[in-house]
Amino acid sequence: MPLPDARLKTRIQNRIRAQAARAGYQIMDTAGLDAILRDVARALVVGTMSPEAFAKDHIPGSVNFSLENSLLSRLLKKRAFRRFLGPDKDRPLVFYSLDPAYADCHSAALLAVRLGYQKVYRYPDGIVGWMRSGRAAAGTMHDEIQP
Repeated sequence: MPLPDARLKTRIQNRIRAQAARAGYQIMDTAGLDAILRDVARALVVGTMSPEAFAKDHIPGSVNFSLENSLLSRLLKKRAFRRFLGPDKDRPLVFYSLDPAYADCHSAALLAVRLGYQKVYRYPDGIVGWMRSGRAAAGTMHDEIQP
């Protein structure tokens, strides 16, 4: 019998996959994000958490656009989001947040798909999963502890 944590993790993963399928975007794993970051001149990796959280911890090479997980947030920020993403509808876009429990990256990916962007991805592990995989993070929390 799986442990409760394993069942919860499986339920969260299934929910994320279902959200992606309904919204029309893809799920990206850590290896895929590593690869896309090597072409950061072409791709856009976006942390959707608050500016304060992004300043503390973020994936190196990513930029911030705070978008809450709500219809109202998507409606209010739609025009600014379109300008932020730019006119290239074939540019790979990857959205992430803090960890799988935060769905603001789903809202961003959903809005990008609805705006006509073709290569939209969600990195559900977020900055927490990125760091747990042994990869370096950027931000003020890391600037303070580096020699």
